[in-house]
Amino acid sequence: MHGKELRWLVVFKRKYQGLSAEVVHEHLLIPECTQRRWLSFLKKYNDVFPPRVKKRGRPAKLDALDVIKLLKRVVDSPTTTMARHRAELVLAGGRTVSISTLCRVLHENGISRQRVRPALYGRAAARPLTVATHRHVCRCSTSLASVMRKRPATFGWSL
Repeated sequence: MHGKELRWLVVFKRKYQGLSAEVVHEHLLIPECTQRRWLSFLKKYNDVFPPRVKKRGRPAKLDALDVIKLLKRVVDSPTTTMARHRAELVLAGGRTVSISTLCRVLHENGISRQRVRPALYGRAAARPLTVATHRHVCRCSTSLASVMRKRPATFGWSL
């Protein structure tokens, strides 16, 4: 990508100094077809850059205010399920959004999902009991793993 100054320099040399495309190519190493394109932009739009087109595609399901509300709800109650957050969003705004869309928005804002195991009593309570589901990394000992598999896990959000 060429900078704005370089584009204007090429246009200046070609249009106002009257240099040929070959000479400008030797001096600035810009191909002749690129020089022609920049000159056509200048002629058509009165600038060396074409105007930016609007973003294409489907409009976003959640606007900025909905994202802020969702982040606040997740931070306030991290153990609430995504189905509950989805239902609250439908009741508040009347929009139907999939759970994967909510997870994607949270991931884009730096909140990742993890499984939180219930605390055990005794020596096991002092050990770390979180298991990151997206990396499949278990931080607990192998003797505890069999005990913990029997206990149900709840899902929360790491903040």
